[in-house]
Amino acid sequence: MPQDTNLYDLVAQESARQGMPREKVLALALAAIANGRLPVRLPDDVSLDAPLTTGGSWRTLIRGAEAAVERQPAFFARWFRSIALDQARFRKWLKDNWPGYSKPLRGRKPTKREAVETAMRARLRNDLTVGALANMHEKELEAQFGASRTTCRNARTSVLAEAEFRRG
Repeated sequence: MPQDTNLYDLVAQESARQGMPREKVLALALAAIANGRLPVRLPDDVSLDAPLTTGGSWRTLIRGAEAAVERQPAFFARWFRSIALDQARFRKWLKDNWPGYSKPLRGRKPTKREAVETAMRARLRNDLTVGALANMHEKELEAQFGASRTTCRNARTSVLAEAEFRRG
């Protein structure tokens, strides 16, 4: 059975979960709703084109909100809370339409690799040349930086790709 959540809370949850700007996600969602690409359930199960007592329709209200949401998202919060969406469908739509969407990161943070990268940068700024680091054998990297060969190799690739240390 699908689980419906209001648009305002769903956008807040997903934008926080993904580290996306809430106003941009909301504007994108409103455009998709107004164009019929993201199905919603409105109060009393009315259609998007049903007339409102204030004039216009839900569709015109949503299109107007889409234009103003980046400036005043809280102004429309009451209306956004009355629009219900299926969570799973919204997440799939967001995944398909937001370029940077990803699943939450799992596992440990790469602290060892970051430490090796920091040590390599420090050595490059002090006594090690870019050429010497680039040509250093993996066994030597492992001994000098105290990490596995794979970690050292990946850290070296990352550090040497930085603009400050590129060979030119």
